[in-house]
Amino acid sequence: PLLDKSDHDLGFYHATEPWFDSGTHERLERVAKFIKENILKD
Repeated sequence: PLLDKSDHDLGFYHATEPWFDSGTHERLERVAKFIKENILKD
């Protein structure tokens, strides 16, 4: 299934699409962690 581009609520997909949890969410978490630790640090 493809993400509906009209709805960017990741929580919605995370809750309704089992496939989303298998990899995409985990990658997003790692990207967010990387950004927080490397780009946003003072």
